[in-house]
Formats: sequence, C-alpha cells, structure tokens
Amino acid sequence: MKYNFNEKDLFDLFVDIDNDIQTIYNNPYRRDGYVYATDGRKLIRIKENVVRGNYETNDKMKLDIPTDNCDYIITDKDIEKVLFNIPHEEEVIKVGNNVKCPECDGEGTVTWKYTDRDWNDYELDEDCPVCEGSGYIEKVRKERTGRKISVLSTIIKVGRNNLTAGFLQTLLDAMKIIGISEVRLVAQDKICNHFRIDENISVILASNIDIPKCELKLQKGGEQ
Repeated sequence: MKYNFNEKDLFDLFVDIDNDIQTIYNNPYRRDGYVYATDGRKLIRIKENVVRGNYETNDKMKLDIPTDNCDYIITDKDIEKVLFNIPHEEEVIKVGNNVKCPECDGEGTVTWKYTDRDWNDYELDEDCPVCEGSGYIEKVRKERTGRKISVLSTIIKVGRNNLTAGFLQTLLDAMKIIGISEVRLVAQDKICNHFRIDENISVILASNIDIPKCELKLQKGGEQ
C-alpha cells in the first residue's frame, strides 16, 4: 500500500505532548525497525522504512504486542454508527494561547521596593499589577461551538473487551488520515486490543474494565 498521509497529524492523535513527567510520551520515536507514538494507553506502530520523518531512537520502553488470536473486520461506518448512537454533549473547544506576562515573566508576582525617610530600603512581593497575579496576559479559554459531540468517556463493548468511545474516535480519525475504510481486530488480551491497518501499520488500544453502555458489532474476517 502506498501512503500519502500527514505523519504529524497521525502521530499527534497518539502522543501526549503535555506529559512533563514521562517525556517518552511527548514525541514519536524509533525502536526495532518501527516508529512508535503513544501516550501509554493508545499506540500506533509503523515500519520505519515507510515513514518519511526523522525520529530519535529510544530503546528504554519495552512493548509487548499481543499475538493474533482473533480476526474481525471493522469499517469506518461501523465506528461512526456506534458513536452516533451513544450519548452526546455540547462541544467545547479551546481558543487562543497562553501568553506569559512580560512584566513578571509568568511568575505572577513582582517585587516592590520602598525607601523610607531614613533611607531604609524595604522589598515586598505582590501580585503583578499587569496580569493581576495570573502570570499571563492572554490565556486559553473555552468556548461552546453549538455542535453536539459523542460523550467520549462512554464505554463500548468490542469483541470480548471494553473500550472508551474516545479510543474508537482516535482509531476512526487515524483511518481517515491514512485513507482507509476498514481495519482488522486481530488480537485481544485482558489489557489491550490490536487493530491491524495493514502489514506496516498497527494500532494498540487499552481495554477498560467499566461496564459498557453499548456494543460495536463485528464482522468475522477471512484469510488475511
């Protein structure tokens, strides 16, 4: 299969750029002939000979991909249908950027200096008068779009495991970026689920132990 997708858009679905503690989750990395992107709960693995970007090697994280033990076909329409039928809520998006206050350099406080009549100096830390102690002159704000979206925390039964709707949405978004209409569910164990795009690309999604609200219907696959 020839690929013509935006690698950054695809990998951004799986990494956690805001994780300041486990920075291995911030960016894609190379290991054992593959490029991985993961946030610790969802992962995509692509053979490095079919990607175009340059990625650093990281051999610290050990990953166990479950052995094939099932074969089901899942189409984009199957996922869209189950996401359409779960509860919905009003969409809220983040708008703008966090911009540090140049007066206090994002600290939120400034030092005031006072000299009394005897020429004694005093210093006092107070809230910055420019940003009123927030540390920012502009902050990301949340706005309602007026659209209804799926409640991504909803639990959905997939085969013998349960997944969040958010993970299925990520799988659907990845399929759209790659330009495919179906994947195969080829392995499930107690903790994860292996979705094979093709011989070069796999997606691993963690299972959830909560009670499912609905079920994603699966089609039995044939020979791969």
